[in-house]
Amino acid sequence: MGIQQKRIRKSFIFEGERYWVSGKSELDAEIKKHDKIKELEKGLSSKESGMLFGTWMETWLRVYKSQTMNQRSLNNLTSMLQKSVAPVFGGTKLRKIKTIDLQVFLNDLAEDKSYSYVQKVKNSLEGIFGVAVDNGLLYVSPAQRLTMPSADEGHRRALTQEERETFLRACDKCGMAGLWGKVMFYTGMRPAESSDIRGSDFEIVDGQTLLHVKGTKTDAADRFVPIPSQLELPALKPNELLLHTESGKPMTTTSRRRAWDRIIRQMNIEMGCKVSPHGKVIPPYKVADDLVPYCLRHNYATMLQENGVDIGAAAAVMGHTSTATTSRVYTHQNLQTVLRVGESFKRL
Repeated sequence: MGIQQKRIRKSFIFEGERYWVSGKSELDAEIKKHDKIKELEKGLSSKESGMLFGTWMETWLRVYKSQTMNQRSLNNLTSMLQKSVAPVFGGTKLRKIKTIDLQVFLNDLAEDKSYSYVQKVKNSLEGIFGVAVDNGLLYVSPAQRLTMPSADEGHRRALTQEERETFLRACDKCGMAGLWGKVMFYTGMRPAESSDIRGSDFEIVDGQTLLHVKGTKTDAADRFVPIPSQLELPALKPNELLLHTESGKPMTTTSRRRAWDRIIRQMNIEMGCKVSPHGKVIPPYKVADDLVPYCLRHNYATMLQENGVDIGAAAAVMGHTSTATTSRVYTHQNLQTVLRVGESFKRL
């Protein structure tokens, strides 16, 4: 057995703390000491350089937000970040996250969430990464040049009566894309909530078909919604998907966008646009630029209001938490409320 060479150890003080390095020789130890000092000066200690986003997010909430927000607001902010941001970036090192990663994330988030929700997430990301720069964890914040997705401005309007009629006619001619559009129109679901609807999610109560929407945005998002008679659905086996791609897989953000584009194309044709020999719709387009998928959710709420459904019942079937009624998870006590909502669609 060979003789183990004794390593040379050296220590030094940096910012009031003692650090140790070791090398195979005096020169090797000096070089490592020099490199370590440079590393510390750049604010990239071995611990900091490996800092996970999730760990830093929790630190940011505890140190920077808990002292400036009331408990309720802090709880809401924490819940929002844990449900939307942490699952995507929580296990990623801070220094590995790029601006394009955050921008793609915001773009996808905008499809399913309101303008104000996305704005809050964007502001939080700017704060989290900005403070990381202040503390020497990063040189530059990847969140400093993020932009709000342009379509968000139009998320909060209902369809006009002409748009409703044209939309449903277009859906009748768009196959699976059209079925997706009708499901969104008649249930008021968030786009992402439509991705994994299966036969086992439907049940019949007192002659009314109910759909169990397994939403995750809030506790109230897990709810039941009535299926009106106007929405004709195929018979499904318990594990069979209602909405899917051509390959039979659950619809993704991309496939939902394609479905929407197909419906909008057909709406333009229904409203008088000509089609080129190559199949492209010829401008000027008839469909308003601000008509986006989230409009269907707002339209659903408007239809409920037009048919006299009280705000508490409407909020419950939409999964809102903005009122005392919707802060409770769906129970047997409000079953009759949901059934009454279903009956209201017969008057549409």
